[in-house]
Amino acid sequence: MKKIVILLLVSIAVALNAFDIEKLPNYSTEYDKKVNPYKSLATAMQKVKDSDKKILLLVGGDWCKWCGTLDNFLEDKEKIAKSFYDSFEVVRVYYGKDTSKVT
Repeated sequence: MKKIVILLLVSIAVALNAFDIEKLPNYSTEYDKKVNPYKSLATAMQKVKDSDKKILLLVGGDWCKWCGTLDNFLEDKEKIAKSFYDSFEVVRVYYGKDTSKVT
């Protein structure tokens, strides 16, 4: 019985600390060529104003091999992803064709 209670408490603690990428703003998780990067940066600057987080601009796109490698790594390593997004307000800026049509 004692083992079951301990296992249950550990499971609850893990669930409470679980990292949910769905709660991050779109500008932190997507390269969208239709999004105005200046607006995303302004929003991020407001968000970190009273925190210890730094802003990290990731410039790339869905076409970028290294951007995909980073995304796959963070997807596989939940603890590292949590630490990464807890330390940085990530702003993804699309770079490529058709960036002149931002809103």
